[in-house]
Amino acid sequence: MNLRTLRLHQKLIISVFLVALANAFSAYLLHSGNPLLHKVETYFEDLLMLNSSQTVDPQIVVVAIDDQSLKDFGRLGQWDRAIYAQLIANLKDAGAKVAAFDIAFIDPTPRDPIVAQAIQYAQSSANGSTPMPVILAVVGDGNQGRVPGQGLAYDQFLAVTPAIRAGQPQLANVTVDPDGAEVRDLPLRAISGNEHYWLLPFAAVNAYLGRPPLDQITSLTPAGIKWDDRLVPTDSAYRMLINFEGRPASFKHFSLSSVVRGQVPAEELKGKLVFVGELGATSLADNYIVPTSNGTNKMDGVEIWAMGAQNMLDGKYVTAQDEVTTILVMLVLSSLAAAGFFLGGAVGWASTIALEIVSSGVAYLWTIQRLNSARDAAQVITLPNIAYVNVDILLGSLVLFSYLFIQEQRSRRAINQMFGKYLTPSVAKHVMELQEQGELGLGGSLKDATIMFGDIRGFTTLSEGMEPEEVMGMLNRYFDGMVEIIMKHGGTISKFIGDNVMVLFNLPVPLDGNHALPAVRAGFEIQEWIRDYRAAHPEERAAFGFGISSGELVAGNMGSEERMEYTVIGDPVREADELCATAAANEVAISESTYERIKDSGVEVEDKGLVTIKGKTEQIHMFTITGLGVHASLQPARS
Repeated sequence: MNLRTLRLHQKLIISVFLVALANAFSAYLLHSGNPLLHKVETYFEDLLMLNSSQTVDPQIVVVAIDDQSLKDFGRLGQWDRAIYAQLIANLKDAGAKVAAFDIAFIDPTPRDPIVAQAIQYAQSSANGSTPMPVILAVVGDGNQGRVPGQGLAYDQFLAVTPAIRAGQPQLANVTVDPDGAEVRDLPLRAISGNEHYWLLPFAAVNAYLGRPPLDQITSLTPAGIKWDDRLVPTDSAYRMLINFEGRPASFKHFSLSSVVRGQVPAEELKGKLVFVGELGATSLADNYIVPTSNGTNKMDGVEIWAMGAQNMLDGKYVTAQDEVTTILVMLVLSSLAAAGFFLGGAVGWASTIALEIVSSGVAYLWTIQRLNSARDAAQVITLPNIAYVNVDILLGSLVLFSYLFIQEQRSRRAINQMFGKYLTPSVAKHVMELQEQGELGLGGSLKDATIMFGDIRGFTTLSEGMEPEEVMGMLNRYFDGMVEIIMKHGGTISKFIGDNVMVLFNLPVPLDGNHALPAVRAGFEIQEWIRDYRAAHPEERAAFGFGISSGELVAGNMGSEERMEYTVIGDPVREADELCATAAANEVAISESTYERIKDSGVEVEDKGLVTIKGKTEQIHMFTITGLGVHASLQPARS
C-alpha cells in the first residue's frame, strides 16, 4: 500500500469515527429529551395533525355546559343536582349508550340521592331498555408526577359523595397532564398509594363496547396497556399520545339545558357515547392549547376526552418514533450526507440540504397519508422524529466538513511548501495569486528588473570521473549556500539548469529601491561564501562565474495551457547570460546598464572595457565587482 492510499484510508477512518461520534451525541440528545429539540420536534408533530384532513367520530357527542346552560340554571357550583338526575334520565330515555361526566361531585348536597336514583335507573333494564353505564369523575389532588410502570401519581383522590356513589356509577379519573403549555397526552392510569383509577375516556370506551371492567381485562406492559385483544401504545408512565382528529369544537354538541328540557331529538343521542362537561362557557376556564389549536384557539377538556375516546374506539393511534429506529435513520442519512462531503468536498452541503429536504418531505407526506386514512382504519401511526434526524444530519455534516476543511488547508499548505521548493516561495505565491484572481494564463507584460546567471567554470572537466550521484551532491551543496544568500537579498530563483542558476530581482515580487544593488551584492557575497567554503573543504574544486544585467524585459507565463512556466525575455536576460559565459572563475560580471544603476552606491568595480562574448564575435562593455563598500551593504526591502 503506497503512502497516498494509506493517507486516504486514514482520512476515511477518521471521517467515519467523527460521523459516528456526531451520531452518538445526537442519540444522547434524543434519549435525554433535550428541551429545545423536544420543542422543535413537537412543533413538527403538531403540524402533521393540524394539516391532516381527519374528521371526528359521529358516534361521540358532547352535552355542553355552555353559556345558555349557565343562563338557565345559574352559577355552576350552585346548581340543583336534580338537574343532573334529569339529564341522566333523558339520556337513558333517548337511547344514549354511555354517559361520561367530566364534572366533579365532591361536596355533598341534599339532592344527591336523586342523582343516585337516576344512575340506578340508567344502568337498569327498565321497560326492556338497554342499560346505559354512567361514569363519574374522580379528581386527583396533589400531583406528584409521572411514575414509570405505575402512571400519574397524586397525594389523594377527591371522591364522589357517598350518596351519589350509592347509585353504583363507574368511576374514572379526569385530571389532564399538560406537556408544558399544551395537552398532547392522555394519562390513562392514575395512582395514589394502593388506589388507582383509569382515565374517563378509557373507561367510557370500554363501557361503550360492552366489555368487562378494565381491571379484569387489562395488563401493564413496557409497550403500553394490553386491553383485552388490543394494545394501547403509551410511554413508560402509561400516557397515550393523542391523535387529534379535529380542531376545537369539532364534535357535535348540544346545550345541557336543551337536553334537560327534552328539546334535543332522541335520534341525535341514540346509540351515542356522550361526554358531559364544560364547552364554550365564557365564564369557565377548562380549556387548553392542543396541536390543532392553530394559534390561541383552545380546546375544552371534555373534547380532549372525546378525542382520546375516538382514538381508542376506532383503534387509530399515534406514537412517537422510538429511539432505535430514529438512531438507525440518523446513521443511514448522516452516512449519505457524509459521503457527499467525502466525495465532493464543500459541494456536500448541497447534498446535505437536499437530503434533509427530501427525507423530511417523504416522512411528512407518508405520515399525512396514513393520518388521512379511514377513521376506523385501526393502526398505529408513527410520527417521525424529523427534528432530531435533521439536527443529526447537520451536526454530522458540520463535524465532517470542519475536519475535511482543516485537512484541505493542511494539504494546501503542504503543497504550497512543496510548490515553493520547486518554484521558490515568491514565484509559487505569485502563481497562486494569479490562479485565485483568474489571471493565470499565457502571456507577459513589460517589467524593469535585474537578472543574474551563474554557473561552474569547467564543469565538464570537473565532473569527469565522478558518478552522477556525486555530481548532483556537489551541486546541491553549492546551491544550498547560494540560495540562502539570494533569498536574503530578495532574489527569486527562476530555475536550475544543470550547473547553471537563473535569479530574478524585482520579479515577480517587486523590491523597494534600486533592485540592481541587491543583485550585485548577492553575487559578490556568493563568491566570498564559495571561497570560504572551498577553504574549509579542500576537496571541493568548483568555481563559479556570475553575470548580471538590468533593464526592461517581458515577464510572464510561457508554454501551453496545460504546462506553463514563469519566465523572462529581453536584452537584460541575454546580456546576463552572455556575461556569465564570459566571466572568469570567481568573477561577478555586470553590464553597463547595471553599472549605471549602482555606480554611486559605493560598490567598487573594475572596468574591463569591451570584451568579446565567449562563443560569439560581438563585444559588450563589461565591469566586474571588486568590493561592496559601506553603503552597498544595506538590506533590500520588498514592497
